[in-house]
Amino acid sequence: FSEKEKKALADGESFVSLWTKREAYLKMTGDGFARGIGEEIPENASFATFVADGFVVNLCTEMPVETEFCEYKNDKWRNLE
Repeated sequence: FSEKEKKALADGESFVSLWTKREAYLKMTGDGFARGIGEEIPENASFATFVADGFVVNLCTEMPVETEFCEYKNDKWRNLE
């Protein structure tokens, strides 16, 4: 992890949250782990973090993210808000 991420860990952010952010960033760039996992994530990277049934999911984009919570059940999408 970068120094900034190490501080976030010390301040209470979970390992899983940081790891999934890094994974989402590397997927967004299209380089994946070939780019290297130790590179600093740029300040312009925007994340939306979701927790569902104990699983942490992070979405990374180059612009702010607006979220809408939906559920897919019985072949239909339903807005949860």
